[in-house]
Amino acid sequence: MNFTKGREFVYRNARPLEMALWEFHFEHGSAEEVLKRLAFFQNEDGGFGHAI
Repeated sequence: MNFTKGREFVYRNARPLEMALWEFHFEHGSAEEVLKRLAFFQNEDGGFGHAI
């Protein structure tokens, strides 16, 4: 699979967290955006869950 096909797949199918990770690693996205989207999965006790 080449980069363009991988990118198309991510943009078509990814959840917001995976999209932010893709943008961070490959499209100069921000770490702050990844953390913002990751916070959605954080439990009250500080752990992570909710299908992550």
